[in-house]
Formats: sequence, structure tokens, C-alpha cells
Amino acid sequence: MAARTIEHPLRTITLVYSDQMAETAADSVLLKRYTELHDVIHAHRKQYAKLRYEYLEQTDAMAQLAASVEQIELGIGDLMNECDVLLTKVKRADAILELTERLNAYTETVHAFHNDILTPFTDAMTALNEPWNAFLEAEDALDDFYVAYENEVIKPFQQDEGGYALDINSYDDDMEELKDYFITQAQFLDITDVTDGYENLVNRVNAAYTLWTKGQEGISRFFADDTLLDHSLSEACANDEVPKADRPLYLMDPKDSMVQNFVASYGLMADHANTSLVIGISPDVVQEKQVFMVQEIVQALQHFPRMLEKLLYSIDFAFKTEYGSDMEAEDWKGQEMYVRWFHGFSTMPAVYFFLADHDARSYFLMGDMLYDGKVQLEGEHRVRVEGEALDELANRVFHIGHFFMLFCHNTGFDPTPPIQRLLDEMKLPITIEAIREEYEDSIAKGIVLQVRGVKN
Repeated sequence: MAARTIEHPLRTITLVYSDQMAETAADSVLLKRYTELHDVIHAHRKQYAKLRYEYLEQTDAMAQLAASVEQIELGIGDLMNECDVLLTKVKRADAILELTERLNAYTETVHAFHNDILTPFTDAMTALNEPWNAFLEAEDALDDFYVAYENEVIKPFQQDEGGYALDINSYDDDMEELKDYFITQAQFLDITDVTDGYENLVNRVNAAYTLWTKGQEGISRFFADDTLLDHSLSEACANDEVPKADRPLYLMDPKDSMVQNFVASYGLMADHANTSLVIGISPDVVQEKQVFMVQEIVQALQHFPRMLEKLLYSIDFAFKTEYGSDMEAEDWKGQEMYVRWFHGFSTMPAVYFFLADHDARSYFLMGDMLYDGKVQLEGEHRVRVEGEALDELANRVFHIGHFFMLFCHNTGFDPTPPIQRLLDEMKLPITIEAIREEYEDSIAKGIVLQVRGVKN
């Protein structure tokens, strides 16, 4: 008998062969497949080692995140305990308003934590999903490879002992050593410590955010006219209690978090003292053509028809300079970047009826046409539209009116007055009757409205 060693990057293979028998084809196949098994295990271990390193590399960052989470929990917890006392026991409007100012100030702390600490760590953990899934797929492939190796090579070999040069006992001994190189479940503990720790932190953050949201909702309802916040129809639709034919054509699912958190986020608008919603806009929002936030607010208003009515022509904007100060209207009005930004809202036509500024609504309608040379300026606030551009503008106006009727379908809000106001302002040969006829035809045909995200 003679021992043969093979230096493999994974380990040294040691097998014993008879010096009395010639090696058979089966001996050669077994050695080849056995070596390939080492190749697969070696690649799998390298994959795991890299993955483990990348997960453990997050340990320090996670410790820093944990400290920040604790601070956020304490900050939100203290404010919400105070909020609960003021809403349930003190019930003084001046004290609650003073707390609201502190909540607004603390919002900056929450946003800084979320954007500068939580989100980067979440991104880092999310980036590990792909290599983790690749590792799990490789593990399944290794299992399949091993099962095939056992069935196709080892079992036939063992059934015909004595016919091969390889000493099967030496193979069994070597295989027992090889099994120590398989990655066991216990070795995953380092990784699961990181993933479980991260999941625990996220759960704590979500619990703090939920507490914050409930507090904001409580404050909103303290000052609100509750009828403005009624969304009982939306809730009934969410519970499947309304026949399909009687449901609004919701663009946003009634169970969407935007709908569920609307009162907390925008419920203060239900206070009769608040007559406009002013949204601060940083330069990067305009530069990157981000319009979805306002579009989401309008979508959510379908579920709050009384608030929908109140916010008609009531959404305004406070544009910021790169230094954070407010821009004057003359600094952004007529500027192409801002004009095209407003026109970007037109991808959801209903937004038109919520813009407070007359010029903003004009940009919504034809901001692109102005800078594409299809319409001509005549003075500071007038444009001349003719020919094909006039036909295109008329089509846009008709489409906006038609869409808004569909938007308000079965919500309980009558869109006729704002649509008529649009027609009166534009002075185009379009009648409310023609728009209504198109709307009724669309409903009869079973039209469906959907929102689809588009990446600029």
C-alpha cells in the first residue's frame, strides 16, 4: 500500500492506493470529483470569509447607531410624555402650541438622525443583501454538488469493494477530515449577531417613530375640525365594506402609510386658523426635479374629501437659497429651472387645483411650451398662444378637467366649481358639459386610474 498526497489550497488530501492493483477508470473519476468537491468547498469558504468580514466591519458603526437610537428614544419619549399630559390633563391650547414649536424644532434632530446616521447604515446593510443571497445560493449549489457526488461516485464505489486500487478506508478517514471544512450553522453566529442587532435597532426606531406620529396626530385633532379629517369612506374601502362600483378611483391604497399618517403630518391644516400649506423647497429639490412629495399629498387628499376642499388653491412654496434663506418671488418666477419644476407636477393633473400661486398654475400648464418656444411672452404676466400650441393647450386644459372629475369620483366632493374656474380663467372654447360627458363615458367603460413612479 502506498500513500499519495495532493496539495490543495483548501487542505492536503491523503489517500492510500494498493501497489498490487492498477488504478481503474473509477479510481480516476473518484479522485477528480473528490478534488472538484474541494474546489467548491474552498470557493464557498472564501465567499463566506469575505461576507463575514463585511458584516463584522459594520460592528463599530452599529454601536454608534445604537447610541444615536438611544438618544432619539429618550428625546421622543420625553416630548411624547409631555404631549400626553397636555392633551389628556392640562388641555391648554397655549401650552400645546408651545410644545408644537419644540416638536418642530426637534424634527430637525430626527431628520438629521434619520438621514445622516440611520439611512447610511441601512444602505450599507442593504448592500450586503446581494452577496448574502449569492452565498446562500452557493451553499445550495454545494449541497446539490455533494449529493450528486455521493450518488454518482461514492455509492457505486462502495458497492464494489475490492475492485479498485484506492483503499476505501483511507478515503473515509480523509473525508471525515474534510467535513470539518464545511461551514456549520454555528459559524453564522457572528453574522447573525450583526443582522439581529440591526433588526432590533430598526424595531426600536420604528417604535419611537410610531410614538411620535401618535403624538402629532393627537395635537392635530386637538385643534382640528374633526369633520375635515373624516376619511370613513376610505377606511370602509380598506375593510372591503364598500361595493366596487361605489368606491372612489383611489390613486393611493387606503392602507398606504401616507394615508394612515396623514392626520399626524398634515392634520393641523384642519384648524380653521390655518388657511394655506406652505412647503419649504431647497434648491436640490428643484434641480433634481423632485415633485413626488406634493403629488403624494394630493393623492392622499382623495381619502379626506373635506380637507381636499379646504386645500384647493392653498398649497404654496417657500423656495430656499443655497444658504437656507427664503427667496423673494421675483428671484424664482420666470426662471427656467423653477418654471419647468412646476410643469413637472403636470404628470398628475389634479395638482393644478391645489397650487395657490397663479403664475405657478400657468407654469404647470405651459411652462415647457414657454421655454420650448411654442408660446410668446407679451408683457410680464401675459403670453400669446396660437396655432398648434393653442390646440395643445386646449387639450391639456380638457385633460386636467377630465382627470379631476375622475379624481373626485365617488369621494363626495363636487369638482365642478374648480373646473369651471379653470375654464373661466383660460377662456378657451371648452365647456364643463363636454368634460362631464367625457368623464361619464370613461366611468361607463370602467376606467382605472393608476400611479406609476418614473425616475428622472
